[in-house]
Amino acid sequence: MNQYAITWGAPNLRQAIAEKFAWYNGVTIDQKERLLSAAGRRAMISSLMAIVNSGEEVIVFEPFYENYGPDTILCDAKPRFITLHEPDWHFDEKELTQAFNNKTKAIIINTPNNPTGKVFSREELQFIAISA
Repeated sequence: MNQYAITWGAPNLRQAIAEKFAWYNGVTIDQKERLLSAAGRRAMISSLMAIVNSGEEVIVFEPFYENYGPDTILCDAKPRFITLHEPDWHFDEKELTQAFNNKTKAIIINTPNNPTGKVFSREELQFIAISA
């Protein structure tokens, strides 16, 4: 208990998070689906590096947290930017639909969005899910 935690997080903390997630979201996750990270930045690049291959594309809503574009490029992938329009930071459904293609591997959804604070509505998230 006086040393650094294991890379993927202490087992009792991972278990407590899984229990709260199940209680709050009604979804059970198993041991293989849990990962703790010292920072969101590390989790993001690790996730992208694990699933995105060279030549693929990642959809990124903009404005975005400063690492999302570079993280995509580090994966040797192409970011496809979708503008969030002021004043309510909505996206154009047609623009998003057209951004998806056979090279699309991921979409980064940050809600609440950094830096705008925009929280995607259930309807927006459902539209994104069916568009993918």
